[in-house]
Amino acid sequence: MVKPIRQITFRIPKELWEEFTIKAVRDGKNKTKLLIEFIEKYLEKKK
Repeated sequence: MVKPIRQITFRIPKELWEEFTIKAVRDGKNKTKLLIEFIEKYLEKKK
């Protein structure tokens, strides 16, 4: 059985999001992994 993925919503500063999208487009391969790394970095900065 596949567990549904929980939706997480939080605000990300626009410039940070743009930085992520540029990286995602450049790499193009694994956006999910990139997004997880990005969120982790973002949460660390927030502390």
